[in-house]
Amino acid sequence: MNIVSVRWLPAVAGVVLSTAAWPSAAVAQPTVSSYQRAAPGAAPAAGEAPVCAEDFDHVDRLYGEDGWLRFNTSALPTDWPAPTARRWDQGSIHSGAVTGVPGSSITAEYVADNHGTASVWAVTPPIDFGAGNRLSFWTRSLPAQSGNFLNPTPAPDRLFVRVCTAMPCLDVGADEAAVGDFTTAVLAINENLAWPEQSDGWPAYPFYWSRYQIDDLPMSGTGRIAFHYHVPNYWWPDFATWPNWGSNGTQVNIDAVELQGAARCPFRHNRLFGAGFEPTAPMLTQSVDPRTITHPLNIGCALQPTSYLRRFDLAGVPVLSGVATDTIEVASVEVGIELARKNQHIKTTLYTIPDGAPLTYANLTPIGSARTQVSISDSGALKNLPVAGLIETSAGTPVAVDLVVEVTAEDGLEFLLGANSAGQTAPSFLAASGCGNPEPTDLATGDFGGGVNYPDIHLIMTVNFEDPADPGT
Repeated sequence: MNIVSVRWLPAVAGVVLSTAAWPSAAVAQPTVSSYQRAAPGAAPAAGEAPVCAEDFDHVDRLYGEDGWLRFNTSALPTDWPAPTARRWDQGSIHSGAVTGVPGSSITAEYVADNHGTASVWAVTPPIDFGAGNRLSFWTRSLPAQSGNFLNPTPAPDRLFVRVCTAMPCLDVGADEAAVGDFTTAVLAINENLAWPEQSDGWPAYPFYWSRYQIDDLPMSGTGRIAFHYHVPNYWWPDFATWPNWGSNGTQVNIDAVELQGAARCPFRHNRLFGAGFEPTAPMLTQSVDPRTITHPLNIGCALQPTSYLRRFDLAGVPVLSGVATDTIEVASVEVGIELARKNQHIKTTLYTIPDGAPLTYANLTPIGSARTQVSISDSGALKNLPVAGLIETSAGTPVAVDLVVEVTAEDGLEFLLGANSAGQTAPSFLAASGCGNPEPTDLATGDFGGGVNYPDIHLIMTVNFEDPADPGT
């Protein structure tokens, strides 16, 4: 059995594992349930998919066609482009990223000479503010690196998030002490420039990627949001002034900026609801509420592959019945994600099964599969998983097979599919050989160890079909 203790760390929204017994190769039904739920505590934001996101995978066009702005109002600024200076430039492999490839973030560092004040701004495109808007992002500094001349000891960093609501919001002030149009600070990280806490080694500015969310944005108007890296007495290795090199500032990185609740997405290369947005094609769900994700709720087989399944009866489905076509084409599957502990790939597999046949792997015929990368920032959100599959049928006759959708994670502790208890029109299933359930097992009625079952877990899953009336869209 996989007995795993889980706790959340506030600084990194992560988990620490304490393994009391390593996984057994046996697949016999355990006498005590081995499945784990995520611990309550620092839950991811649930119940709504991000309206739009900037993941900084195209920094080369960020400050041009994508509409972001940047300013350097530092005192004693270093010459741009200095080889080591980053003024909200592309991140490095050392800082990594929350989403995408390593370095797909923006970084500010080495932007002022010794003892000067670093003041660099990254400003979003215009945002139409409204009730319910929320902004979230991930940020980190860097711990000391032994042997690295440019970062031998940790030094305090600081970041302000400021708002302007009087367009065009282009004024950030003429010097390091000014803020221009951005007079409202909605967040300050390490405002007092605290040094790392001696008790447990965690810094006042997080060394490791941590998520921040801002709920008190303006209720109306159009403006911009600014990320302002502002550090006085900036550290800079200048041999002419050694050892007086300043005492503050190492590096700040930002990634995965998400805006929720807006009617228009300002992040241009990732616009979800632009002028060309089209209504959805036919879809099918068994969830009474296919959007609200409850945390903690779902279970996974710790350290073992875990599969979540639903079986969809296609006979008489209103969106498909009477269609004059010989094929039904699946385009994607939208799921909720309760928890993604790390960047990883999950596999979506489509099967057909004869109508009325028992749900066993021997009765399944695969018709398509795809792998999709999920990231830490997908936790608590809905995610579309592209996967294609064709179901042969005859126009005007009932479909003789059901569709089975399986979403598989390699580690049931690192990924939990989203679910709620709002109701469902058909069962949810789980399969995990490592925890004694090698075949799809009904979560409500099956035995998950010692007679335990989980009738409150209703998997969030929606199948999106290609529109037969508009093929190829």
